[in-house]
Amino acid sequence: MVADWTRRDARLGRTLALHGRAGVPRYVVYSPARPDQPEGLPELLTTDLVISALERAAATGPGSLGLSSPR
Repeated sequence: MVADWTRRDARLGRTLALHGRAGVPRYVVYSPARPDQPEGLPELLTTDLVISALERAAATGPGSLGLSSPR
């Protein structure tokens, strides 16, 4: 989801509050196997941090994210 917080939309505010934040950026990884338990990421991202979070999400179910290894 990409959202514009410049207009202070109430629906976006509720979504941020659900994830323990009052502002942006807010990065969250959802696993198809457990969509009700997203993993929140810190505001400062690294490539390794994002890849690790995606791997954890993919590991929760067979073929969850459709990720495949490079050939």
